[in-house]
Amino acid sequence: MHFNCGMPFNHSHDSPNSQIWNPDSVLGLTNKNINNYSCLGWAKTRGRRCERWIAQHKTSYGHNILHKLACDSPSKAAESPRLHDAADILLCWQHAGQISDILGQWKRKLEKCADDIESENKSHVKAEAFEDGWLKQLQEDLARGYAAGKTVPPRNIKREEEERRAQEKKQREQEKRRQEEKERQRKEEERKREQKAREEASRQRAQRAKKREREAREKAEKEAASWRTAWERYCNAWSKPADVSVTNIPWPVKSGLQSDVNEANVKLFFAKAPPADSVDSGDKRFKLISEENMRWHTDKMMQRFGPDVVNGAAKGPLGIIAKVVIELRQEARRGRGRQGR
Repeated sequence: MHFNCGMPFNHSHDSPNSQIWNPDSVLGLTNKNINNYSCLGWAKTRGRRCERWIAQHKTSYGHNILHKLACDSPSKAAESPRLHDAADILLCWQHAGQISDILGQWKRKLEKCADDIESENKSHVKAEAFEDGWLKQLQEDLARGYAAGKTVPPRNIKREEEERRAQEKKQREQEKRRQEEKERQRKEEERKREQKAREEASRQRAQRAKKREREAREKAEKEAASWRTAWERYCNAWSKPADVSVTNIPWPVKSGLQSDVNEANVKLFFAKAPPADSVDSGDKRFKLISEENMRWHTDKMMQRFGPDVVNGAAKGPLGIIAKVVIELRQEARRGRGRQGR
């Protein structure tokens, strides 16, 4: 950058009235930590702005550039190459490499300033339009009043503005209430949907529980019927002892087959098969098991089928049954005693 005889060009700052924006406040040129303008660079090691002074003739020249740019719009100033010149002058030799950072900051600030000015201009236009409309309306009111021979009272602009703002506030409050009501209705509908879903889930659980109970009951009834059938078959076979032979022995198991005779199946048969009314007391059960004990006693089997059968192929099943009914008779006797007490 060149200067006349080591001094800046003698450009005085433009009048503040001719400037659209203030470089000092918009760009943040003044360093609040010292009483003079200093380098615009950032001292990273100290975490603050550089406090190295720039020569007075340089700072005057740099600020003169910026104040001239302030006579144009912030958007136009942001694109001016003179902005680069000002940043170059206002940086010390140590922070000359930060010129791109300074330009980036300035351009962002100028863009924000442009947006603020635009918003302010829109507000002024709106206010001017309101005033123009009011003046036009006032003229029309005066004209009508003059034509009718009446005195038209002057309009109270402040009151009308307050009424307009009150109306806008009322509309905002109404909109807020509408939104709150919509939100309340949405929550209520959501609550009803959730309640309906819970009720449906509860109904389905109840249906599944009833189905399980029904299936369990049907299974139990079917099981009881199969045991009644087994008991009836067993009793009917023994109702005519003379017809019982080695080939058709009524085995005390649910299937009635010799192959299924074992200790567990025989005990299960005498626990499940007998009708309830024949074992619903200790005495009745003892009587029934005593009769079975006599029927399956080894001596009784020997008399009925002979030693060849008892000691032959049927020896194992006959021995199991005889053993089980003896144990059951002992249990029934103890049970009858407990019931008597």
